[in-house]
Amino acid sequence: NPSVNIEALEKKVGDDSEDYFNDKFWENLSVCWNALDNVQARQYTDARCLFYSKPLLESGTLGTKCNHEVVLPFRTSSYNDGKESDDNENQIAMCTLRSFPYLPKHCIEYAKQAYFSDYFEFGPDVYENFRQDPMAFFEQLDTMDSGEQSRALRMIKAFIDLQEEAGGSIDFNACVRIAFNRMMKDFRNSILDLSHSADEMEKSSGKKFWTGTKRRPRPVDWNDPMPLLMEYLYSTANLYASVWRAEVVRDRSEFQAVVDELKLEQAIWEPSGDKVDLSEGDNEEES
Repeated sequence: NPSVNIEALEKKVGDDSEDYFNDKFWENLSVCWNALDNVQARQYTDARCLFYSKPLLESGTLGTKCNHEVVLPFRTSSYNDGKESDDNENQIAMCTLRSFPYLPKHCIEYAKQAYFSDYFEFGPDVYENFRQDPMAFFEQLDTMDSGEQSRALRMIKAFIDLQEEAGGSIDFNACVRIAFNRMMKDFRNSILDLSHSADEMEKSSGKKFWTGTKRRPRPVDWNDPMPLLMEYLYSTANLYASVWRAEVVRDRSEFQAVVDELKLEQAIWEPSGDKVDLSEGDNEEES
């Protein structure tokens, strides 16, 4: 459209950019259309539009929910009259968590949802419900969606397998082994599988995979362990001990002795052959 005149700017909207967004800028506007990514900036532009008596079309940041608000001088309430805050905006999109988290807060939330909840809350809870009353559990299972059903059944099978591997009784040594195997699976093997699949995709397509916010993850290495690995092992083993009602080991030197006695070894990694999901879609069900 030859009538459209667009000027792209790389400037933050706020008090510190009023040397550019000055009286002349605001007075020359016919209408202001917001598409900002935080509440503070939207509140600022709303205040400026109110001061200069400019109509405002506020599009919000709710994505496909199509949120919008029209603010007219002397006719409607302003955006700042509302009670919106950044609380909801601090929530992280599930597609980011499930595919390629790249900020520390993403990793914290992913660990909380995908690891801590499954291993120490949801998993033990559904297993105990199944153990106490299988019939009632399967009735409850029917009320879940397919993704939740699959997750629950996987957790129950995992807990049964752990008991079978431990000979029916899980002590603290078994908890250390479980924690170590979990660490190898979650923070080494799965990462190596992901990197291998991404490298193969790059070879076949000729396109770089690790671009933008997609960062190549680094697998842990027990053969050259960093202190955080022992910290993970200590914390996770004691959490498993609490779940299985085994005697915990809080003393660090005693815990180190248990680890040394078990002679934990890192297996040589080989490509698993399983298909690794490299998509970035926001799927409701997890593979």
